[in-house]
Amino acid sequence: MVAQARKARSQKASSPIKYVIVANKIDPTLGRGDEDRRFVEILINPRSFSKVHLKKVFGLISKRFPEPRLLFVNVFSNLDDVQTPEERERGAIAIDPPPATKTAAKSVTSRINARATFVRRNDGYTRLIVHYPSGASEIEEFKSLR
Repeated sequence: MVAQARKARSQKASSPIKYVIVANKIDPTLGRGDEDRRFVEILINPRSFSKVHLKKVFGLISKRFPEPRLLFVNVFSNLDDVQTPEERERGAIAIDPPPATKTAAKSVTSRINARATFVRRNDGYTRLIVHYPSGASEIEEFKSLR
């Protein structure tokens, strides 16, 4: 009986799209005419990396963070592409190449993994930019998922 209840709970709570929020920051307005914006970073299971799943995840993130309206979400499919707290503190950006002591021989393009960016704009539209390991990219705009 206990095992059945545990199994039912785990099935109910599980999702076919596994992801974690690794960063969440609100950037306040910088001056007149500017507005607050939120930056979120997500690590997604590479097996779940598809436009369909990305849109579902963005819908969940958009619902979780309705404010501020301007929302930037970076989605990574490889842990190596996510910044450590130390990298974040020194001001590195997520696509900076590794320090020379690590893999200086590798070019930045040879280590690009699948990643995506969502921008929920104030005009009610969302832009999805998907970058594939092959170097190809896709851009799509659609009515915001709200």
